[in-house]
Amino acid sequence: MKRFHTVFLFLVLLSSIRFAQNRNVAVVLKMGPSSYEFDGFNESSSWRSALQTSAGVEFPISSNFSLQTQLYYSQHEVEATGIYMNLVQKDPKIRLVDFLCSLKWNIGYFYLIGGYGLSLQNTDEMGVYVKGVYTKLDSKDNKIFKAYLLGMGADVNVWENLNLIAEANLHIRDEYGGNLLMGVKYFIY
Repeated sequence: MKRFHTVFLFLVLLSSIRFAQNRNVAVVLKMGPSSYEFDGFNESSSWRSALQTSAGVEFPISSNFSLQTQLYYSQHEVEATGIYMNLVQKDPKIRLVDFLCSLKWNIGYFYLIGGYGLSLQNTDEMGVYVKGVYTKLDSKDNKIFKAYLLGMGADVNVWENLNLIAEANLHIRDEYGGNLLMGVKYFIY
């Protein structure tokens, strides 16, 4: 089933690039704080918010709709609490890479966006040291999930080919997280 999703996304990307050759293509760059809820380590740990960056292309398919392909990246660190506070190994991290194809509905300066794609999650091994003995709490892991995107935002033209973007979105995968992103969109004619 994962192979089907990968092939589907690849075909959407190729067809969108071909379709975009006769359209006004825009390069989209966004970044902002990202907050995710993860399971898997232990209940006395929480994940710090991280900076999420994204890059992609957008091209119109009609006067009110655009197709957007984006690559998102974020890296979160664990924040141990309770009895593990001083014992957890330094800076265990989780890295997320999302590839999403989205449909954007433009309503004046505002828009709604919904997307589908794949998410790669990579986690470090996490353990604690108690009296010099290392105990593994969770092992290093790579996972691939289906990912969904729901969001809304504003897209305002500030200069000839340059737009400013503000977006709030929710990434839904095995876990979920909200993002507040600011960015720019530059049209390539």
